[in-house]
Amino acid sequence: MQLRVGDPRMLTRMRRWLKAGVLRPDGAMEAVECGTLQGGSISVLLSNVYLHYAEARSWKQHPQAHGDAVKVISQNPPDAIGRLLVECRTLELATG
Repeated sequence: MQLRVGDPRMLTRMRRWLKAGVLRPDGAMEAVECGTLQGGSISVLLSNVYLHYAEARSWKQHPQAHGDAVKVISQNPPDAIGRLLVECRTLELATG
């Protein structure tokens, strides 16, 4: 993580977050020995850090495979599909 996250304060928070444990519905605290809860809020952060790294590595290793790539940023899958369709139509019109 230190290679991808430059802010030492954020790294400290992430370490503490991973060691914090789980609060059960009955109020009991359960220690976590390894990993993170699936769907937990930190799992989203960790996956985004890794996916950014994996995407950058892919672009670096295979730039020719990404020549016509389109990035779509959206909040949900239906919105992503709609935006992607708009991008495809735009590319078709631009390339004739």
